[in-house]
Amino acid sequence: MERTRRFYVVLHILFSSYLCHAPMQEGVDVYFLAEQMGTSVDMIEQHYKHVNGIKQF
Repeated sequence: MERTRRFYVVLHILFSSYLCHAPMQEGVDVYFLAEQMGTSVDMIEQHYKHVNGIKQF
């Protein structure tokens, strides 16, 4: 795998890990996560709705 592709794979893994583990800490608001991660609430709900602890208002 070329170096730049590995870089993006690692970023994706870190992004996913954070979104899966952050809500377990204290029940993080999905709007806070979206703002913090620079993405939309729709993207988080579409891809990570299975994660327990993400508050949806």
